[in-house]
Amino acid sequence: MTPCVVKDVLDLSAAGKPVELPAVLCVFEFPAKGGTWDSDIHHWDTYAYVCGIADGSTGVLLDILPGADTACLSDYFGSYTVRQLSSVRLVICSMKGSFISVAGKFFPSAAIDVEPCYVSSCLNAALDRIRTRILNDPATQESAQSGEYRLLLKETARFLRIRPSSGGIPVPQNAGAQERLSRVLEIFPEFSEMYTLLTEFSAIITSDWSDTVRQDLGRWPEHASPSAVPEIRDAVSTVRRWRGYILNGLESRDHCVCCMKLMEAIRTFMRVSGGSHSFENMRNRLLLICGTVHPASPSGGGRGFHPPCGGES
Repeated sequence: MTPCVVKDVLDLSAAGKPVELPAVLCVFEFPAKGGTWDSDIHHWDTYAYVCGIADGSTGVLLDILPGADTACLSDYFGSYTVRQLSSVRLVICSMKGSFISVAGKFFPSAAIDVEPCYVSSCLNAALDRIRTRILNDPATQESAQSGEYRLLLKETARFLRIRPSSGGIPVPQNAGAQERLSRVLEIFPEFSEMYTLLTEFSAIITSDWSDTVRQDLGRWPEHASPSAVPEIRDAVSTVRRWRGYILNGLESRDHCVCCMKLMEAIRTFMRVSGGSHSFENMRNRLLLICGTVHPASPSGGGRGFHPPCGGES
């Protein structure tokens, strides 16, 4: 397929903003290439975060905004009427202040849910910061065993994190891997403390929803708060701040899973696409793949509805 054909298809499939908003609205951000295009290396020189708008019930991408800040979101949703905004009953988003504030302003009667996968990512990021700090510590670098420490951390890194897609923690499948993981937790008490918290949180979000789970998540931040590790305190403080919205997200897991599959599809596209030369080009391509618009006829002369991401044509 020649570049001209691809361009014609993208031009024909270009879409405006959705006329109506869905009852379950998913708002999320993802990194995209931006800045200035470098023709020598065929890359953008910076990365920026853009905002995705999706139907949380079907996992269909509705629109993409050039920014994820409060001003951009307010300008977008401010163009809808009160009737259109009132059709939204549930807003699913991340632990981002701009998302929460905009949802509360424009959808006052809607419930706000934070996806559990964002909490998992927050905890994983805290553990990564601990790992970086330990490896960059002069005392660790001067140690005669520093090479062994680095090798152990590299080999066991995949076990020291929650899978955001499932909420589970990878388990070593052989005795050698289990022994190396145990040694890492013994050498680095901060890792051991963080691993315990990850295991506890994983057990909470992967269990069947009940009042006990609500109570466990309510007690979990208090249990972790006295930690002397600054990265753990910061992560727990973030979870405590959005605890009510996180509980809402656990109650509506089906919608969250649907949105998560869409975000995985977008991440895959961004990884293999090679980069677009403009925001509009990226937006049209993503709407063509994961969105509501596509050429309905073989000649590409019409519009139709694209099936939900991962669904059947």
